[in-house]
Parts: sequence; C-alpha cells; structure tokens
Amino acid sequence: MSITARRICPAAIGLALLIFARTAAAEDIELPETAPLPQARETALKRVNENAKPSKAAGALSAVERQCRQALRELGAGFAEAPAVEAQGGCHLPHPIEVTALSRNMRLEPAAVLNCTTALAAARFFQTSGMSAARKHLGARITVVQQASAYVCRQRNGNDTISEHAFGNALDVSGVTLSDGRQIAVREVAGSTAEAKFLNYLHEAACGPFLTVLGPGSDPDHADHFHFDMKKRRNPFCQ
Repeated sequence: MSITARRICPAAIGLALLIFARTAAAEDIELPETAPLPQARETALKRVNENAKPSKAAGALSAVERQCRQALRELGAGFAEAPAVEAQGGCHLPHPIEVTALSRNMRLEPAAVLNCTTALAAARFFQTSGMSAARKHLGARITVVQQASAYVCRQRNGNDTISEHAFGNALDVSGVTLSDGRQIAVREVAGSTAEAKFLNYLHEAACGPFLTVLGPGSDPDHADHFHFDMKKRRNPFCQ
C-alpha cells in the first residue's frame, strides 16, 4: 500500500462513519405532525392531543365503509380519503374522510375530517330537513353549512371523558349561508321570527338523525353552535 493510500483511507472511513451517524440520528427524530387537523373552536384547541399521528395499520375498507362511501357519492357529497389517525389518550380514526360538500349544491366550510357514518348523517339531514326548513321559513336554499369542529383529539369540555370528536364521530355546526347571500348564525333567538323558527326547527329535527344533539339553551358551551354526533345510545340524547 502506498503512502498516499494510507493517508486517504482513514479520512474516507471517518467520512463514512459521520454519514452513518447522521442517518441513524435522523431515524430517531419524530416526524412532524401529519394527521388531519380540523378547524376547531378556541376552547377545543386547548385540549388538542399533540401526539396524534397517522396510523400505519388502518387496514382495508370493510364492506360497511365501502357502502357508506357509495351512499355519499349517490347523494352528491364531496369527499376524499384522509390519513388514518391513532393517538395517545384513546383518539382513534381508522378510516377518515375529508368532506368538502354535503350535496352537489351545498358546501361544507371549512372542510371537515369525519368518519363516514357521521358524514352520511350530516349529508342526509341537511339535504332533507335542513333544506326543507330553509325554504319554508327563509324562502331560500342552503348553499353552505359552516362547521366549527369535526375531528379533533380532545376531551369533552369540563371533564375527563374523551369527546366524540376524537373519533370523527361529531360535527359542530355554527351557521349556514343561503342562496340569497344571507348568513344565519346558530344562536339563541327569542320570539317567532323566521330565523328563530328555522334554527329551532333544525335543533328539534336533528334529534333522531343524530344520536346526540346539543345547542343554544342546552349549556353555555353550546350557545353558538349545534353539536351533532353519532355516539351509540339506546335512545337519542337531545337538549
């Protein structure tokens, strides 16, 4: 071996070891958050579990999941598949979808990450009861449903019980936009105005299509939105 070779080899070996060490260290670094994060109320954001991450073992869609997606397509809803989520604390969403529209002529804004069952319930409800109430009481169509929270990994406000939002099983609706440009915000409205009749009708009609319904008058946390979820119950819980 020449003198030049003896001088070069240690340097080359050192460089190789440095590259190996950096590669190994990179593998130990946790990747940035890539789970679908919804738009959520400020109170909800305080409880977001920052450890939420995509699940590597979501598995193939079951027949029920495929049938649900087909039903959404037939209703004209707009949606796309979203990354599965598994998070510390029990948050679990194996087959989420990102919903952008509840019908061909009714957007959901901002887009909401939900499980398919909840998305289907929302599409059916707003295409039937929601649209009927808008035409009857307000003389217009619903063109946009405004949501305040869909999937978010958190506990329920005020206690340690995990929220239905943590399973993509709940949708908070804060208002609607009508075909004539009017915006109707969810709030407690006194009297017998057209707006009051519309909001009260939505609040009552949602009980059944959704298994939990909360809204203005139920408690201070729901004074400015309807909470709709599909938690399994013997009988619907509505306030």
